[in-house]
Formats: sequence, C-alpha cells, structure tokens
Amino acid sequence: MEQIRVFLGNIQKKHGSVNSGLLFLLVLRGTVRVRSSERQQTLSQRDLMVINHGEFYSLESGEPNVTVWLSMGEEYLERVCREALYTRFSCVSTSENAATGPLYDSMRSQILQIAMHSYGRERDYELLIQSAAPLLLHTLRTQFVSGSSRRKYRTENVHLLQVLEAMEENFGEPVTLEKMAGRFYLSPSYLSRLFKREMGTTYLEYLNSLRLRGARRELAATGASLTRVALNNGFSSAEALNRAFRREFSCTAAEYRRRVKKEEELPDQMEFLENGPESSLDTLVRFVHSYEKRGSARVREYTVQGKWTGERLDLPARVLYVGDFSRLSQKAVQDQIKEAQEAIGFSYVCLEGVFSAELFKNVIGELDVLRVFRYLDSLGLTPFIRVEEDMAFDAVESALSRLSHQEMAGRKVPGETGIHWRFELKETGTERSELLAAAIRRAFPGALLGIFLDPGAGTERPGFPVDFITVRQDPNEAQAPSDAFSYEQFQRHYHETCLRRAGAWMKENGVDAPVWLLDWNTLTGRSMVEAGEFHRTALIPDLLIKLRKRIAGAGFRLNLEPSGEDFFTYPLSLYLYRGVKRPLFFALRFLSMLETRLLLEEDGVLATEDGRGGYFVLLWAPYYMDPFLSLDQIKKDSLLQTVSVTLTGMEKGRYRLKSMYLDKDNGSIYQSWVRVDLYTVPDGDVIEYMENFCNPALALEDRNVEDTLEIRQSLAFNAVAFWHIRKIG
Repeated sequence: MEQIRVFLGNIQKKHGSVNSGLLFLLVLRGTVRVRSSERQQTLSQRDLMVINHGEFYSLESGEPNVTVWLSMGEEYLERVCREALYTRFSCVSTSENAATGPLYDSMRSQILQIAMHSYGRERDYELLIQSAAPLLLHTLRTQFVSGSSRRKYRTENVHLLQVLEAMEENFGEPVTLEKMAGRFYLSPSYLSRLFKREMGTTYLEYLNSLRLRGARRELAATGASLTRVALNNGFSSAEALNRAFRREFSCTAAEYRRRVKKEEELPDQMEFLENGPESSLDTLVRFVHSYEKRGSARVREYTVQGKWTGERLDLPARVLYVGDFSRLSQKAVQDQIKEAQEAIGFSYVCLEGVFSAELFKNVIGELDVLRVFRYLDSLGLTPFIRVEEDMAFDAVESALSRLSHQEMAGRKVPGETGIHWRFELKETGTERSELLAAAIRRAFPGALLGIFLDPGAGTERPGFPVDFITVRQDPNEAQAPSDAFSYEQFQRHYHETCLRRAGAWMKENGVDAPVWLLDWNTLTGRSMVEAGEFHRTALIPDLLIKLRKRIAGAGFRLNLEPSGEDFFTYPLSLYLYRGVKRPLFFALRFLSMLETRLLLEEDGVLATEDGRGGYFVLLWAPYYMDPFLSLDQIKKDSLLQTVSVTLTGMEKGRYRLKSMYLDKDNGSIYQSWVRVDLYTVPDGDVIEYMENFCNPALALEDRNVEDTLEIRQSLAFNAVAFWHIRKIG
C-alpha cells in the first residue's frame, strides 16, 4: 500500500469509518458534504478540509464533483512526523479570513503540486511527492494546531477515552456494548448516549469501522485467507466480512485485495470521470492554471456618492508622548515636536518627571520649566501630565503650587474650547492618592483628573471623582492561540476585548468616564529582522478607526531612545532618530488629512470630502498574521489585492489626483536601514540618506471628469494608500 495516496475523482458516498493517518480533501468542482465526530461541513469549489487521525467521518454528495483526495497513512506519519498522529488540527477553509486565506492558499498549492506529480508520472515523481509532502505537513503543524486538544481522540470524557482505547486493543474480539459498559462500570444506555454525543456515531458503527480498518490493512499486507482475516478482526465468518465490505466499499474483500495489489485502491464510491473536456484530470489542470492567476484578479470594488449625507468622521484626540520632561531641553526633540505638530496636529503632549526636585532646585531651573511650557503652549499643545507613584507627596505639592501661580498654567488653548491640562494618577485606593487628587484640584481647579487602569492587576476603586481613564494595551505581551484562525481572531479583536474588560471594571466600581488609549502597540515581530520584515502600517489606521467610537484619545510616542533591545523595532513611534520618520508618522499624517464630512466607511476604505470640490480616500490592507511563522507567506502574490473606488456625482471639470503609498518597500525604515548598516547607531551621512529615502511613494495625475471618477490601487501586505483629489479647472 502506498504511504501517500492521491486520488482524483467524483465522490458520491463514503460510509462512516475511522480515519487512519491524515486525509486532505480539496474540492475542485461541485460540493461534498462531510460529517465527522468533530464537525459537519459542506465543501464547495476551492474548499479544503483535513480529517484527523482517529476521527470518525463519512462523505456524501448529491451531484457530480471533482475532488482531490490525499491520504498520508499512519505508517508514513509514524516514520516522518509521529506527532501529527496525536495532534488535533482545525483546518477547514470555509472559515478562512484575511489572515488565514494565504495559509490555505499555500496548502492548496502544495496539494495541487502533489496531485500533479502523481498524475503526471514524470521521472522520479514518487521522490517529488515524498519531498513535497513534508512541506504540507509543516504548514499544517505550524498554523492549524487546535488549542482544544492534543489527544489521539477528540473527546475529553475520561470514561469514553478508556472505552475507546479498549476498543482499539480488542476490536478483534466479541466486544458488545453491554460487555464494554460492564467492564468500566457504566450502564449500556449511558455508554450509547455518550458515544452519540461525543463521537457523532453509534457504538456499533464505530466498532465496525475499527474492524474494517484492521481488515483492510491485513488484506493489503498479508496473503492470509479471507476466513483468517475475518476472524482476526472480529467478524464471525468470511461471509460476514464480505457483507461488510459490500456495504461499505461496494466490493468483496477479495476484490478489494486485488485492487490494492494493482495499486488501484479507491475511496468508497469514488469514481473517475472519463477522459475528455469534462474529465477530472482536465479539471485539475484548469484549476491549477486558474489558481495561479487568481492572485492578480482579486478586486474590492466600492462606489461613493459624492453628495455628503451629514455623517461626520470623528477620530480620537491625538496625544504626543514625549516621555521624561528633561528631554524637552534638547533642540532635536523640540524640532521633532514642531515638525510633527505642523504635519499631523496633536491636542496634548504627555510628560513624565514633571515633579522631579531637580527641575525646581533653583530659580533658573524653575524658569527653564516655565519656558518649556510656554513653548508647548505656543505650538497649541496642552500638557497631559503623569504623576509617578514613587514621587514624594511634598515634592508634587510644591511643584503644583509653583506651576499654578504662572499666567499660562491651566488655561485653555486659544481657539479651542474645553481643552484643559490633564493629570493622570498611577495609584488609586490609597490615602496618598486622595491627597494627590486634592492637591491637583486646589492648584488647577479647571484641570481634568484621571487614573491609570489595569484590570488584570486589580486597580482599586478611586476615592475621588474621575474625569477620564487611561489604559495600556499591547497584544505582543499576551498569550495568543497557536492555530492560524484563532490567532487572527485574537489579534484582530485584542484591543476591543481589553476595552470591554476596562468597561466591566468601570461598571463594577461605579466609574463613568471616557477612556484614553495612552500606551498601546500593534502586533509586531519579536526581533529586529522579524519586526522589520513584518510591515505593520495598515494595522495602525485599522485600529484607530475601529476604536474611534470607543476611545476619546490615543497616545503616540515621539521617538525612541538609541538604547535597549527594542531600538528601531518594537514600540510605535513617529521618529527613529533625529529627522528620520517612521511609518507611524505618515499613517497619522494621512489620517489627519481626512476631512470630517464622511462619504464612505468600510473595512479598509474611508472616503471624505471638504465641501469645496476636494475628496480624500484612505485605503489599507490589514493582515493579522503571526510575524515569524508568516514570513514566507508575505511575499506571495495571493496577499496582493486591488481596490477600486468610484466617485459619482462629481462636478464636471479637471481634477488633480495625488496619491501616496506606504508599504514595506516605500517608506519603511527597515529596508533602507538594511542597505546601510542595521546594527550601528547612524552617523550624519546615514541620517541624511534615510531622511531622503524613507518616504512614501508619491504620484500625481490630472484627469478630466464628467460625473464619475474611478481610482484603482494595488495594496501589498499591510500597505496604506492615501488619495487627495481636488478640482483645478
């Protein structure tokens, strides 16, 4: 018997049996219904499913179909990858999404490659199959391991596990339901119900499938008589064995043996179609050809009505996180703040270390502090001050008193209504925290007071009124599921899940206040190379737009200190070093350029207009894939998608289209850094080079428009594109 078997044909019926090894089903045409102890699915064209080892299943189809059946036998897996026999895989492409789609595409490609080798019969085709199969197993094991169980059997029921193991060992004996139930001190009726509920079949059907599996192996591997094969596997006679084979395989045991010896074994009632234009082999070839071309044909189409309906786009307030107050004395930092404020526009500047005794040790130091605050005020930035837990109360109270006496302290920013200084307390539920809150209220009666919330750490209920809540969220610190589908869902909804926990804490503690996502991160790699290759820019607008109605503001780091393992890679920041901008800078720039008059909001698409003939379109393609395990996938053509946006009802005239495109090769720090020197602090020449080349791609075009305008944009992995369309004549 072949250790890797490939069949291509029309499956009409497959009676229930226990799978031995791993079975890959790929439907090329038509539909096939799969019923197993783990699930029930209807597979249609392009659908892929893996049947686990030891899984009870049956197949049925009421229409002609073309299906690839690829089986890796138990003996093969014992030798090549024994772990696969005791691992449960959740691999059904009917549930695929943006992240798992490329993984399923990879498996489809690998299965088709094996099928083509099998049917092409080129020189050394068996060797080619043996080399391709481990790659398929590798994808399955790294991406589709189920987190529910790693047992040989699906069930977790202790009683049933004992029964199943006993049946595996003794199926050749007359093990009736009553005898097996009595052996483990169970009632027959209870065991019968347990089987139906946990295994999706009856005790007798499961027992017969074990006996048939054993008989098939013996028929293929030995020359024993039919009577001996029957008795060895629990059948009373050769006639009983033949009846079971006719019922399950539509042939006698002897015919089955001859078929195996001639290497013609087929799954039950799986028929090959005749040669010709509708043959199964022809379908395979045409499917492979269309599959190879499919990546470039994926187009998402949207139509935008040019007339505004009154809906507005309100994005969270932006907070520029500078860090320690002492850094503001550096000219390079001041230049970064000024450039970022002019290009993006922030409402607040988040500062730490404001209450350090060193800052107020003399008159000159106090004047320097006030000079910095005046500089920030001139840029339209309102302080968002963090009060550290380790600061002495007397030092904080003294600093508050000195700041409050100045003319600019606590006043509103000119031209903006209701924007006050904000103070965040890291501690709650203590006498000290209540004293700090009272001191802030006295010094700055108009200021807003908030607390840092960490539901997982058991934040205490505050003993004072709270104006806002701040939270910290980083998906890279959480334990994510191992299989690709669950991983994608976990990462995609991580921040929403955290906010729900924060909301539950607030409800439980009687706090009703807006939430600010001050410290946060997107999914990223765990090393410099991994983070650099895993371009994540599209995850930024995807998160901010998704959460825009749930958070009041979001924080963004200004830059990174040139030290530590996370330099250049881990946290999000606007700048890498001096004037070198990171992708976050441009992503926020794109968001800030959107007008508030909303025309269209869909997953990956935003369109707005300014009421003066100007249109703004933001496009992004987010992929929440494991950065390390998906490195070999991000270069696949299947990840490239094309978006078409058609604007209608436009005023006739000539328009200028400006597009900016940001992806791994355009605007990414990592790619430019690799060309220079990845592991050293940059010198002046390198800084100049990166300032010039780490920018999005820019394109300009003029078009005459009658009423309708279409823009088309190809988006690579986690890419972002921004279009500005304005009337020029």
